[in-house]
Amino acid sequence: MPEHSRDGYDSVPFRGRPIPWASPAALSATSVAHGGPALGPGPVRVLELGCGDGAHLIPLAWFRPELTAVGLDTSARAIERARAASEALGLADRLAFETRDLADHEAGGFDVVVAQGVYSWIDAGQRAALRRVAAAALRPGGLCYVSFNSEPGWSIRGRIRDALVRDRPGSVDEARARLAGLRALLGEPADAWSYLLAHELERGAAAEEGYLVHEYLAEDNASFWLGDVVRDFAAEGLAYVGDATFDRLEGHVDPLLRTQARALGGDRVAEEERIDLIAFRQLHAAVFAKVEALDAPPARSALVHRAWIAGAVARRNDPFDLADGVEEVFDGPKGRELRIRDATLKVALLLLADRYPAGTRLEALHAECAARLAPHGIAASSVEALADRIGTLHEEMQVELRLEDARLRVPVGERPRVLPLTRHEAATRDVLTAPTHQMIPVEPIDRAIVERLDGTRTLDALAEALSEDIAAGRVPLEGAPSIAERVRPVVEARLASTVATLGWWGLLA
Repeated sequence: MPEHSRDGYDSVPFRGRPIPWASPAALSATSVAHGGPALGPGPVRVLELGCGDGAHLIPLAWFRPELTAVGLDTSARAIERARAASEALGLADRLAFETRDLADHEAGGFDVVVAQGVYSWIDAGQRAALRRVAAAALRPGGLCYVSFNSEPGWSIRGRIRDALVRDRPGSVDEARARLAGLRALLGEPADAWSYLLAHELERGAAAEEGYLVHEYLAEDNASFWLGDVVRDFAAEGLAYVGDATFDRLEGHVDPLLRTQARALGGDRVAEEERIDLIAFRQLHAAVFAKVEALDAPPARSALVHRAWIAGAVARRNDPFDLADGVEEVFDGPKGRELRIRDATLKVALLLLADRYPAGTRLEALHAECAARLAPHGIAASSVEALADRIGTLHEEMQVELRLEDARLRVPVGERPRVLPLTRHEAATRDVLTAPTHQMIPVEPIDRAIVERLDGTRTLDALAEALSEDIAAGRVPLEGAPSIAERVRPVVEARLASTVATLGWWGLLA
């Protein structure tokens, strides 16, 4: 086994990222949708077990002044980076990062406990300790998020991991070469098994160092049936609410599959395990609540009434027919084609797309739909009908429901300036975090732009300076000409696009 796997996360850090579906607002939405408790407004205390370098907690605290948090990790290097970042951003009075074993934490009164990428990567004794710590840390009605590799979907990756560990590669490069060699040995896939195996071998061979070491070469990496995890958390007084995302690791769980799985009978866990089997789900993002029992799940529309609705579903046709019963095609964010006949829903999707990523309350959205349809002599459907249809689209991951409003779509000023958090993330990560806790990918050219958005220069001055740097090779831009005059139009277009995106997502000061 490589030395990296024994030294752990201090030797090979795992790249930290925010967890969009584990923000307090997202967890509260998941809980409410399944009959669990809501966190409610006001101050929120978060405990993260395995916080790494603070990639999740730091942006949460930045955008939520009422949030305080404690992050624990066994990696001293990661904790050092988390502390340095929180101090540099002025968050040290609300964020405490500590190097300690997860089992050593004793404080309680937390609203949320988060354990992302931990449960499958520790031994049985540590998993039992994690469950005890999470239950003791939560206040009554608090929520716990735990991700873990799930059976049977993770089994193929697990078998590749077992074979790789048995083969004892001496380095990360050697492990990568072994995976590539196995893929070459497999040849052209000819059946279901070989197709799945080929995909996993290619994925492993192309993985970045941190992922390859900690996913394929770690001493502990186990997968579990959901029911076994639910039983173990129930023993500590934590009830399974549901999964924090309707997504699965390799794609979307079709709502029809869920309906069919439910029709076979049994409880919620049995339903989810059938989906795990059929949909090849490899990762669970489970949410538990510290309650004696859950309420009955509310109607699909109940969450829609409480939320801000946001969506980036794009219409395909122009001109566009608003008439009821006339089908129009939309392209959804998950690559799904939506065919919509209902006039009110068609207008609602147009309105949501126009103001994305900002959200809108249901009643206001319905009123705008009615106002848009009235001049065409078309009566809007009821608020409840619209709520039900939006609830369906949410289950299909085509629209977002948020229980918190956020500062988004900030106008671009004459001399744009990014938030200090955004500048820090651009320098240290491959994603930026929005006020909604969503991830925005960044490329090298975007980092260079963010670095220069300090409020001292106009866009024209920025374009001139960037063009010179790109032409001189100091800033990378794929496909850019080597002459500054020819670079300028390319840079102006990219600069305008990046700055507009930053404004959209509320990352400009």
